[in-house]
Amino acid sequence: MKLQQWAYWAEIAASLGVVVTLVLLIQEVRGNTKALERQATLDRATSITFPFFASPELPAVLAKIKAVDGLGHLSQAFVERYDLTPAEAILWQRHLIDVWMGLEADYSLSGESQELESAIRFRLTFPDNQVYWEHSVPFSGADFREYVEGVREGR
Repeated sequence: MKLQQWAYWAEIAASLGVVVTLVLLIQEVRGNTKALERQATLDRATSITFPFFASPELPAVLAKIKAVDGLGHLSQAFVERYDLTPAEAILWQRHLIDVWMGLEADYSLSGESQELESAIRFRLTFPDNQVYWEHSVPFSGADFREYVEGVREGR
């Protein structure tokens, strides 16, 4: 082979190397984006729930506020069903928000999976989680809600 032919083949190989590198880079960026979205969801859940677990006074303060403003549907459901105080209901609601937002973060990162479906089915065997799910409309995205509803209905 002449030097010119070697240069031609080297240029083709280099071009293919660039294409392969770009494809791998795109996959890495997509994976990183999903991981960041999952972490953002978990951070949001933590920001909603952590203050209530870190401070013994905060649930009582919010319960006093809700005594005047009225409890939300979810807290009221826990009060009525389980005879909880408003502060206890608020604390349990925040705990379940954290749990379910974690499941939603897993869904946003990995999509549908047998493991996630099993975790959701397990959670929904508990009546308090069923109460949470029936009253938690604003806490999750439409895609995740549709997925969980499908799991609930056995689809």
